[in-house]
Amino acid sequence: MLLTVVVFVLSSCQPKEKTAPATKQSVSQEVSTTNMASGLKIAFVNTDSFMERYFYVQILKKDLEDETNAKMATLQKKQKSYEKDAAYFQKQLDAGSISEANAQPIYQKLMERQQKLYELNQTYSNQLSQKEAVMNGRIADSLQNFINILNRDNQYDLILTKNMMTNILYANPAFDITDTVINGLNARYHEEEKK
Repeated sequence: MLLTVVVFVLSSCQPKEKTAPATKQSVSQEVSTTNMASGLKIAFVNTDSFMERYFYVQILKKDLEDETNAKMATLQKKQKSYEKDAAYFQKQLDAGSISEANAQPIYQKLMERQQKLYELNQTYSNQLSQKEAVMNGRIADSLQNFINILNRDNQYDLILTKNMMTNILYANPAFDITDTVINGLNARYHEEEKK
């Protein structure tokens, strides 16, 4: 639906080809549509730039990255310990210095450790995914709240997001309010940080 609105707005702003003389009703309808389209106040925010330059996003990303690194370090430490013990066990088996009866409980414990490592990896992955979802929710909420405040004064009819993955292939830079949004949010972030 958003693409339909954009296409409608863009197509109604392009010059019309000359055709046979129009009736009075079709001219008034065309003028009405053109006036409606040109009367729309449209803006967009480049979300790629927003995610790169909004301080709050940078802090949340750093926090997520630090937690990810800490969890990965813990997991790698446990993995190395497991691998060392498993290699030692295999070496003893190959040398024949451990009986099959004694090897079975050791093998069972190693398998349990491997399962726990797998479960820990899944737990960490789930925790980080949840944290990222919360982070994205906070960012979206922050942006939406600021857009609502910004729009009280500017009264935009439509504010779009633009990034490398959207359906908007071109947008006139005159409609770009990204810097206004980022600067406003960063100023607001600094004010809240001072409190």
